[in-house]
Amino acid sequence: MEPALIPNGSVEKTDLKSLISTTPSFSADSRLEQVLSLMSDRDYEYVAVVNNGKVVGICSRGRLGGMLGTRYGFAVKGKAKLGDHMESDPLIVRISQPLVEILQLALTRPQKIFNYDVIVTDDEEQYLGLFKVSDLARLQNQLVDEKIRHLEAQKEDLETFNHRLSAMTDALKKTNRELEVARDQGLQAAQAKAEFLAVMSHEIRTPLNGVLGMLTLLSDSSLNDEQSELANAAAYSAEALLSILNDILDFSRLDSGNIELENRNFNIRELSESVVSLMAESAHESDVEIFCDVSLDTPQFAFGDSGRLRQVLVNLVGNAVKFTRKGEVCLSIRSISSNANLLRIEILDTGIGISEEARKRLFQPFVQADSSTTRNYGGTGLGLSICQRLVQAMGGEIKVDSVEGKGSIFWFDLSLNLNDSEIVHYNPQRRGSDVKAFIALSNSRESNILGREFEARGIPTAYFDTTDDFALALRNDSLEKRIFVVEEGTWRNHKLDTSTSCLKIVVRSSHSCPEDNCDEFTAFIRRPLRPSQLDQTLDQLLKVSDVNEAGADSSAQQSDLTVSGEVDKPKILLVEDHEINRRLAIKLLEKLGYECDVSEDGLLALERCQKAAYPLILLDCQMPRMDGYEFTRELRGLERSDPSRPVAHIIALTANAMTGDRELCMAAGMNDYLSKPLKPADLKTAIEDVFSSDRKVGNA
Repeated sequence: MEPALIPNGSVEKTDLKSLISTTPSFSADSRLEQVLSLMSDRDYEYVAVVNNGKVVGICSRGRLGGMLGTRYGFAVKGKAKLGDHMESDPLIVRISQPLVEILQLALTRPQKIFNYDVIVTDDEEQYLGLFKVSDLARLQNQLVDEKIRHLEAQKEDLETFNHRLSAMTDALKKTNRELEVARDQGLQAAQAKAEFLAVMSHEIRTPLNGVLGMLTLLSDSSLNDEQSELANAAAYSAEALLSILNDILDFSRLDSGNIELENRNFNIRELSESVVSLMAESAHESDVEIFCDVSLDTPQFAFGDSGRLRQVLVNLVGNAVKFTRKGEVCLSIRSISSNANLLRIEILDTGIGISEEARKRLFQPFVQADSSTTRNYGGTGLGLSICQRLVQAMGGEIKVDSVEGKGSIFWFDLSLNLNDSEIVHYNPQRRGSDVKAFIALSNSRESNILGREFEARGIPTAYFDTTDDFALALRNDSLEKRIFVVEEGTWRNHKLDTSTSCLKIVVRSSHSCPEDNCDEFTAFIRRPLRPSQLDQTLDQLLKVSDVNEAGADSSAQQSDLTVSGEVDKPKILLVEDHEINRRLAIKLLEKLGYECDVSEDGLLALERCQKAAYPLILLDCQMPRMDGYEFTRELRGLERSDPSRPVAHIIALTANAMTGDRELCMAAGMNDYLSKPLKPADLKTAIEDVFSSDRKVGNA
């Protein structure tokens, strides 16, 4: 086997040239008697044989002496050539070869040739001399000795290392035990935190439900201006408290990794329009223009969690409005991939901007740009942290560009998560070639957005900076159907010379009062402008909707607390232990036109259900004696035991809003879930879904 290398060993450092025996070489044509004579005189055991400068073999004195030792042998073979009487299988090495390799080759030769000297050449195969086997054997012994010493040193090092390793193992075991204790304590703390948040959420939401609900009922009653203002202020404060509570709960869910995204198809344009519409009032109060700019190449639908995306957009757009004293805020969405499957969502503002230092910590929880931000604008500093984590869960990342005093751009990329064949492109109704639009709005961004939507509908568009140019173009245009778009102030203050065939779209602020004195050729749209508004307005002005559809649309304009149409209104069972929330639910149901029986806990409700079957049960979850979960299980057992009994539809009305609460309700056998504070519109929608004409309540 090959000897092991010895690091820094003396044998390894041996100069091989010092070991070479400078024995002369002989030509292969040399006579045996001459070579033997020289070898005897100089006591050479072996000599190298060369031919044309190349080493071809080796000869031994013993072999030559045996051949020429007798007078007859000397006479017969003394004149023979040396090249014809060489030893077989000589070992030839290069001086550049490693010593260990040379030793291995030399000392592992067969016994017959073991004692031959080793021929040494340079890298050009020129003869240098011979290595004697005795020298090589001595080096081998030295190498073995050094290896033994090295192994003994290694053994000592190993013993020292083993002692250290044993000590480290003991320390590691101790650390692991401490970590296990810390982990258990951490899990207990996390569990305690989750339970605390769940309890606090329930305890805060329960009275908030009463506050917000009663304020809603109060606002719907007959109030004077001062009373209405006070009620709205109280409702705004309660909504702010609910927003803070939701931020804390969302942050807790994200921090513990317990938030899950719901995946379903949703309309991107409707979502973006609803967000901008929601922020319109706040923007108007700050005298800030707000826009929704969705490019024409943006598809109609995406697949993902629309609720969480809406939460992100509401937060980012809300921040933009809050931190903008003048100018504009724009929610922009456009496609950035060839197949339109990747969207760039941007929120642009002309607000106070953010310093480079502040941007570095902007997405950390409980952090705002500086301490003055909290004093001047309020907030918990959780919103951006929550948004960043939600966007990361959707596969993106929020980034920000900003210049202090000039504004900011928050942006992220969002995948539609659709195959190419599933993408539905934006394709608004074409309106024909006999229509032309003339736009004279003060804001160029608003003009471009509106003009682009006109063009998408096949309506050529012209833009004007002044009212005079605008009116002149109208008079000179030959088209019969002309639509001119002006702002409310222009419409009120300037009399434009237009014929009755001109159709007028008046753009007004979100807080303008309705206009009674207008003709059938004039329509009003409120800011922020939305494509859906434009379609409805064009339907009205161009009369593309028939009378039946118009009547159906107008009949659908109802408040959150109005029941549409004549429907059969069965009696509902309300199960609620909190007195204020009971009174609130009863009032809301009365406004929706429903009667209800009331039980204060699950046990009383179960007794009622044993006497009568209710098609719909509105059920609180946390109640004394018997909670909502146990009541549901008992009722479902009662229904299974009597196949002729109608199956009740159970909607949970609960202040439990933590992750998994909905699943607990569904697992217990409930059908739907509404979290408190209860929104009248949500209650109305849930009840109408149960009693809709295409659903047979009690047989499902």
